[in-house]
Amino acid sequence: LLRARYGAEAGEGDADARAKLYEEAIKEAPSDTSVKCQFWLGRFRDNQLGEALRKAERREVFDRMRGGIARSCPDAREVKDAEVEQKVLDAYVTHLPDVLRAYGKGLKHGGKYAPRALPRLLTLWLAYADALAKWPRAPPAGAEKAHEVMESLAKGVPLHAWLPSTSHLVSRVCHRKQNTRELVGALLAKLLAEYTPQLAWAVVPMTLEANPKSRERKRAHEH
Repeated sequence: LLRARYGAEAGEGDADARAKLYEEAIKEAPSDTSVKCQFWLGRFRDNQLGEALRKAERREVFDRMRGGIARSCPDAREVKDAEVEQKVLDAYVTHLPDVLRAYGKGLKHGGKYAPRALPRLLTLWLAYADALAKWPRAPPAGAEKAHEVMESLAKGVPLHAWLPSTSHLVSRVCHRKQNTRELVGALLAKLLAEYTPQLAWAVVPMTLEANPKSRERKRAHEH
């Protein structure tokens, strides 16, 4: 694991080679340590996604080619909003499923890193769902792979691990993307069914407040 982490921090080898070191550490580690290795593989994949997003969000790029001819002095080119949005979406489609799988495998087998992994996993998934909901054209191939991973994690990660993230889930019960909204609702329903005394007075008022129709009714009663 140390070799994999140091190699990742130093940028040694290509990304596939560094990921392989993490995967070897997971296979060779005892069960109690493999969760730690899985978490750090998640961090590595997370950093890959972060770097891809930073590149995608650049508002200026330098082109070395003009008219099919390579130039010694590249020209700066401003990147339009539509191109940035396309690159951001492509970065998510390429990297996010691996991030979710890596964090999720660790969460399925131990809760030690859940306070760090689960909020990050939810934040990335929901940010991607936001980007996809705003996308004006047909989504790219593979756009739903991240959601499929999340559906698997909703079934496979122990329910108690989701409990500290209840407020995070409640804040997104009205998500614009239908299958994201449905999965958030399903998770909350399972949590409420299992932990009714702990969550009833917290989740129900927050859910009503998140619902636009409920807010309108509340304002009508106040006036």
